[in-house]
Amino acid sequence: MHILKAIISWLILFLLVKLPLYVLGIFVVPIALRWRITSPVRDPLKQSYPTRMIVNLPKWAWIWGNASEGAMSWMKKWPEICWDKNPKSLLSMWQWLAIRNPSNNLKFTRGLAVNLHEVREYTLLAGTSDRVSAKYNLKGHQFFAVKGKYFRYYNFLYVGDIFWVRLGHKIEPRHFPVDIHQPIRKLWKGMTFRIGLMSRYQ
Repeated sequence: MHILKAIISWLILFLLVKLPLYVLGIFVVPIALRWRITSPVRDPLKQSYPTRMIVNLPKWAWIWGNASEGAMSWMKKWPEICWDKNPKSLLSMWQWLAIRNPSNNLKFTRGLAVNLHEVREYTLLAGTSDRVSAKYNLKGHQFFAVKGKYFRYYNFLYVGDIFWVRLGHKIEPRHFPVDIHQPIRKLWKGMTFRIGLMSRYQ
């Protein structure tokens, strides 16, 4: 029953929310970047680098922005990864906001994202371990569920020898019990559908 509920919720969120916003973002982001705002960090608890300036979209395009990092990625490898090798260019900003992290601020949207402080119960429905990670080469699988203030959210994570898969919200057993001292941005867990190669972490 949980598997069926998870699949239905994933399909609804992907087809009715994520996909339409992704497609719209391809066209909206370059327009919104014309009115981009450069300012000091206003909410240090929501940003990755509180001491840096942040470049973001105007309020009307907030859902396609990135409240944690702005339009210029702070990934160490981003200058090598972005298409024109210039993180400050409009092309790179568009790539970061519309392609690499589409509609990123959905993860701060109540109901569509999980706020760990509001989780009332959590359950590892199936899995080989409480700790599975592609980044740290911890192989296995998890099917995990939490009950939030409004809905129940699901996450499936598989890490194998060749590839890894994550479906649903980025919630894992390791997030509980909740560390109340961590930044607010880490308390919000958005939704993703990703498949990657393990060679990336080797």
